[in-house]
Amino acid sequence: MSAAASTIPTRTMEIAKVKEHIGAIVTGIDLAHPIDEATRKTLYDAVVENVVLVIRGQGHLSPGQLQAAGEMFGELMEDQNRRYLVDGFPLISVLDNRH
Repeated sequence: MSAAASTIPTRTMEIAKVKEHIGAIVTGIDLAHPIDEATRKTLYDAVVENVVLVIRGQGHLSPGQLQAAGEMFGELMEDQNRRYLVDGFPLISVLDNRH
C-alpha cells in the first residue's frame, strides 16, 4: 500500500433515526465511490424502514453520480415540473431554499 493510500481516513457508515416512524440520517459514506452489495442492501433496508433518508456530505456529486446513487433505490421518475430539472439530466430536480 502506498503512503498516500494509508493516509486516507476511513469512515464507518452510521444510520440514525430522526423520528420513530419516519426519517433517518446517514453519515460516513461517499456515494461518489462504488458501493459494495452489503452497504447497498443496508441503505435499501434503511429507506424501506424509515421512508426518508438524508445522506449527509454528498454535495460534491455530479448529476450523473447523483442519478446513479438514486437508482440504487429503484427506478427514478421524471419530475412533471420541468422548471427545476438539471440540464441534460431529466431525472434530477434541484430543490434549494438558498435562492
